[in-house]
Amino acid sequence: MSSLQKMNTRFNDSVVGRYFKVAERGSTLTTEIRAGFTTFLTMAYILAVNPSIIGDTGGPCVTMAAEAGTDIDPECLADFKKDLVVATAVASLIACLLMGMVARLPFMLMPGMGMNAYFAYQVVGYMGSGSIPYETALTAVFVEGLIFLFLAVTGLRQYIAELIPRPVRIATSAGIGMFLAFIGFQTSNGIGLVTADPATLVTLGGCAPENRSSEFPVTCETKLDSPYLWIGLMGLFIMGLLSVRKWDLSLFLGIVFVTCISWIPYTSFSQFPDTVLGNDRLDYFKQVIDFHSISMTAGALDFEFDNAQMWLALLTFLYVDLLDTTGTLYSLCKFAGFIDESDSVDFEGSYAAFSVDAVATIIGSTLGLSPVTTASESGSGIVAGGRTGIVALVGVVMFSLSCFFAPIIVNIPVWATGPALIMVGVLMSRALADVDWEDPLEAIPAFVTATLMPFTYSIAYGLIGGILVYVVLYTTNVAWDWSMWAFYWLVNKVFKAEWEMPEKGQTPIPRMAKNRLPHSFESWNKQETAKQRAALSMKELDPEGSADVVTVTSKKDKEGEKVDDLAVDEIETVITI
Repeated sequence: MSSLQKMNTRFNDSVVGRYFKVAERGSTLTTEIRAGFTTFLTMAYILAVNPSIIGDTGGPCVTMAAEAGTDIDPECLADFKKDLVVATAVASLIACLLMGMVARLPFMLMPGMGMNAYFAYQVVGYMGSGSIPYETALTAVFVEGLIFLFLAVTGLRQYIAELIPRPVRIATSAGIGMFLAFIGFQTSNGIGLVTADPATLVTLGGCAPENRSSEFPVTCETKLDSPYLWIGLMGLFIMGLLSVRKWDLSLFLGIVFVTCISWIPYTSFSQFPDTVLGNDRLDYFKQVIDFHSISMTAGALDFEFDNAQMWLALLTFLYVDLLDTTGTLYSLCKFAGFIDESDSVDFEGSYAAFSVDAVATIIGSTLGLSPVTTASESGSGIVAGGRTGIVALVGVVMFSLSCFFAPIIVNIPVWATGPALIMVGVLMSRALADVDWEDPLEAIPAFVTATLMPFTYSIAYGLIGGILVYVVLYTTNVAWDWSMWAFYWLVNKVFKAEWEMPEKGQTPIPRMAKNRLPHSFESWNKQETAKQRAALSMKELDPEGSADVVTVTSKKDKEGEKVDDLAVDEIETVITI
């Protein structure tokens, strides 16, 4: 036994190891640490992306400029974005600490992508051009977190989760996987293979930065000529090959490889190209250590409850956060094997996990951020073998270091982490195998759920779409069954028809020529068809009516069993003279 194995064995037997149930969940300390690094690297982009998105609101700089009657100060905006980097790291590390120590689950938390964009561009608006100020929007997030915490603590959240139909729950995992893969294929947070198109919305991209449209920077004028794309595809190939070879380190090694070669300055695929932006990045990277206060964002809430738009934003944040968190946690736990075959919506640590998620949103709002939620990128850590709260504690360490080593962390290129998101999407999509594709009542809502998530860039919208489709199909189908049964009963009572009363849920029409009946009506229809064939055969073979017995049998069973489950072509008539 190697020294590493001995260390893992000792840790599993220790008080800490038993607390986190490392051995019980079939993991080791080294596996958990590796999974934590993998998860963090796939979500480290949030330290650069979130400040950029929230920074577009202008934050307190807009308020200060309005009060002074001047234009927005660029230096104020720069300081505001630096504050947001630290605020993002601090909120995430506190949330990860709670998730690891209280819920003991291998999930990290960060400001939710999608919700931060809604916060910045629809609620507050670019440079404060929206319906409510930045400070009031933070109050909406804060109150939303309190309501979410109440739902989690009282158990109402569990009741709401149980209302989500089974096919929607199953497809949520695959939908999140497709959503992550879509992010990984894009330019802003991935390898740049997919770009925008004015006519078709998306198209094949992969163009170099200098070949992007000046009018629409997210569109390309050329195809597949970006060095960053090919480096990213190389990373994807490495991850795929190592996964085929069953290497647990596949995602981690792929990210590290692409990151290291991208840190070589002034190459065509470098994070630090020979441009003004590239040189600024390199200068910041060389600082290695940098810390900035969060004086501009911390405690910036403004409790103005007389604004109707604030309440509208609050309700939107609440239902998106609730559905997003429910779908993400359920899917990740299903992916990790924490949910048994009974397909329950509950899992070990669910009470604590949802409470932690709500507390994270409250903490994030006090630091000046949009809702903080469980990161779907945690699936990459699950792929790497993470099964306990130690994964989240690794996130605590890494986010703590990010407060000081932000120059290094924010320069992990997105084309290094994008391939990992694509690989996670591949693995999470296997959940679709659990959908009964032969049953339209399962297949249609599941398909809508899985596809709407990437197409609307929102996990919550996918859940809403799937639930609505399921409810409409289910209620309409039940109404159809009841109306047909009622019609058949009415025919018997009013017109004294001699039709045999079918069981509830079966069709009142005895035979529908050339058209296949719905699945629930087939057995009754086969019975009627068999009787008609028997009568016809008897007429043909015994036109004078001298036969004593007519017995409908199956080729498989000559003793006259029920014909309900027999195919029509298996029915034959036996005439006894």
